[in-house]
Amino acid sequence: MRGWIYIITNKAMPGLVKVGFSMKDPEIRARELGGTGLPHEYVVDYEVLVEEPQTIEQAVHRRLGEYRESKEWFRCRVEEGVAAIKEIAGKEIQIENYKHADREKAEAILRQQEAEERRRCGEKVLDEFGIRDAEKRRKEREAFIIQQRKEILARYERVLQETLPHFGCLTSIALYVLFIIVSKGVSSPLKSIIEKNLGVFFLGIFIFSILAFLLEKFFKKRAKRSPRYLSVIAKRDAELEKLERMQAEFRAAEQGKAEARLHLGEMYEDGKDIQQDNITAYAWYVLAAESGHDCAPDKLKRLERMMIPEAILHARNLARGLSKLKK
Repeated sequence: MRGWIYIITNKAMPGLVKVGFSMKDPEIRARELGGTGLPHEYVVDYEVLVEEPQTIEQAVHRRLGEYRESKEWFRCRVEEGVAAIKEIAGKEIQIENYKHADREKAEAILRQQEAEERRRCGEKVLDEFGIRDAEKRRKEREAFIIQQRKEILARYERVLQETLPHFGCLTSIALYVLFIIVSKGVSSPLKSIIEKNLGVFFLGIFIFSILAFLLEKFFKKRAKRSPRYLSVIAKRDAELEKLERMQAEFRAAEQGKAEARLHLGEMYEDGKDIQQDNITAYAWYVLAAESGHDCAPDKLKRLERMMIPEAILHARNLARGLSKLKK
């Protein structure tokens, strides 16, 4: 169903515009409003013929919501109302009449609004890209730390095992000695006993195995108190604590601590304890500068001289993403 969307004003109410819809000529609607006793007539400044005018009118009211004074009245310029109608109605406009509204001003406002919308959409896309990039790098970092921890534990476990005594061959020696006793005999009565009772042979193996186990346990316990073993443990724990400190620094940086952000930038720039990456370094320097660290601007300037513009743009988007990561 076709109808009109219109903008009506009255000199007695400066700064206010009425945005409404009517199935009849807006001029008739203006004359109907004129019977309210105001000193000036209502004037139709702008009108468009569209399909489903009520639906479009409601959408325009929502678009102008921040200017709403009462019901269909809004405290804004006529041209701002026109821009809102054109934005919502778009290609649905069949007839358009600028009666008193300024076309150039209205179209300028509309172009400005469209540019602002494109900017917001562009920022949204950049934010989404930056967040995805930041999340990916966070996962890679966490995987790196987990892998480093596993490698440290495995490496030092091998070293620790080398410092401990192992009696694995002791049982084999015992079996060999017992075999010699049985085969050649060092004592005829003993040989006779073993030959007549194989249980004694296996009992000897069992007893000697227990003895070997107890001896190994004793010497291992003693070795774990040795300076060499304790030195290896201390080195392992120091490397693990270094990883823990790195994790804590990342948490502090994500929470906005300027010093932690600057230090992470230095780590990535120098490749210290982590893979060298100028883009990530630049991103953390940007965040350190935003957090108020005095040294960050100089580090950004120095790093910019070594980066191409595309890499700098990537780094700034990453910084946006890092700042929006869920803590």
